Amino acid sequence: MEAYRSKITSKGQITIPKSIRELLHLLKGDEVILVPTEKGVILKRETASLRGIWKGEITEKEIDEGIKEIRSKWRINTQ
Repeated sequence: MEAYRSKITSKGQITIPKSIRELLHLLKGDEVILVPTEKGVILKRETASLRGIWKGEITEKEIDEGIKEIRSKWRINTQ
């Protein structure tokens, strides 16, 4: 598997290399999903359903735990 290098702009943007865009069939205006993991970040093409698109790469339990962690950060403590 090849590795690609990309710089972060002053606006926090990166360019996805053309070969990866072609591999994932990404076009201008498409949305992608970035999933932080302990080992780095997983980049996925946006689909109607997130369940099942990481089969073999990340477990459903890991997805659920990640979602819970993100949601817990959004909650406002009213106590």
